[in-house]
Amino acid sequence: SSGINAESPLRPGFLAGFIGVIVFSLVKNSTTLAVGQFSSTVFFFSFLFILPALFLKEKNIGFEGKAKYIIPRALLGGLAGILKLWAAKVMDYGDSVSMFALVPIFAAIFSRVLWKEKLSIFTILALLIGLSGVVLIAKPTFLFGAPSEENREEYSSIFALVPLSGGIILGLAYSMMRKVGTEVSPIFVTLVVSSAFVVYGIIFQLISGDKFVLPECFMDRLIIFLGGFGIFLCLILLNRGLILEKSGPGVLIRN
Repeated sequence: SSGINAESPLRPGFLAGFIGVIVFSLVKNSTTLAVGQFSSTVFFFSFLFILPALFLKEKNIGFEGKAKYIIPRALLGGLAGILKLWAAKVMDYGDSVSMFALVPIFAAIFSRVLWKEKLSIFTILALLIGLSGVVLIAKPTFLFGAPSEENREEYSSIFALVPLSGGIILGLAYSMMRKVGTEVSPIFVTLVVSSAFVVYGIIFQLISGDKFVLPECFMDRLIIFLGGFGIFLCLILLNRGLILEKSGPGVLIRN
């Protein structure tokens, strides 16, 4: 309503969405790294950008009294991220994307239940239209019947619970940002979230039984480095947008 300005949630929201799409697509091109190692390695590389930015820019991180919101945001977001990466590699790409397109709806519901945020008729319509747009583009097999061009090997239908659960968890994680407040540094929140991703990635790698291997080609190494930089920018912008804007519209812009 106030237009796009320096503090408008639209700018970081749009940028976070654009960069987030790039980062999410990187996992499709990583041909030699398992899900757990890819996640832990990329987010570890993001520290190369997060720590200098935090040291040089932020004098007060504003963590006091906000740990009960920031830590669940990191833990839930890290878990949902691992589920998202796994679904993108194993399932049909259209199916996994469509399931995670439900995140804005879950975020809006959680914010309404937990924080009593109002949902206007325009917000509800925007959420439904946004979801419909993603579904029409991704063309999931459970609606359109034919596999997408990015089709994975045959998988059990119960696997669909993985991205669906991830969407619910991520919606709850995003709604937590609404209680963080503008006094908390989004760079510090990004550091906590990235740390959770590294831990989850290592645990997932150990449970899955996949071996940790060194990247075998230049492309994989480049993807890891660019992925770390992209995640650094994406999480800062996304966290800032969620702090400034209601959960549902904020996540919808990213979608």
